[in-house]
Amino acid sequence: APDLLEAKYHLSLVVRFLGDYDYTDQLNKELLAAAEASGNMSMLAAVQSVSGILAWRRGDKDAARDWYNQSLENYRAENNADYIASVTANLGILAATSGQYQDAEVRFLEALQHYQQSGDRFNEATALKNLGNLYTDQSRYAEAEAVLEESLELRRELELPLQVALP
Repeated sequence: APDLLEAKYHLSLVVRFLGDYDYTDQLNKELLAAAEASGNMSMLAAVQSVSGILAWRRGDKDAARDWYNQSLENYRAENNADYIASVTANLGILAATSGQYQDAEVRFLEALQHYQQSGDRFNEATALKNLGNLYTDQSRYAEAEAVLEESLELRRELELPLQVALP
């Protein structure tokens, strides 16, 4: 039943946040099997992405990359542009932390383009921050400054209403 898959998926997220990676892994295996059996490709892609996060947290970047690529393939099959951008950004971070700067830049720029076109300003700011950090890691300081300034300005714009609403 789709509702049970959704509930189990959210339980998996909470358990991961609590740091119980073994239980999260068990839940993810059950979710993967159920999503495949039911043909729920969106759920399958979501669990694959979460499995990538889990593998990364456990220090296995190769497994994380494999999970993310599987997730990306399924999100592409579903034509889910928002999640394609999210997983692409995660692959960019993974590439950057592995010293694969050219791959990271391509992925960050791809995600950034989607966020700009879709009007997702929060994730646009995050993509700019990631790109700026990447440029800093490569000693490309002028480029880093420009995109980090742009990210900072977006963050200021987005956070202003939150500050006004606080007592």
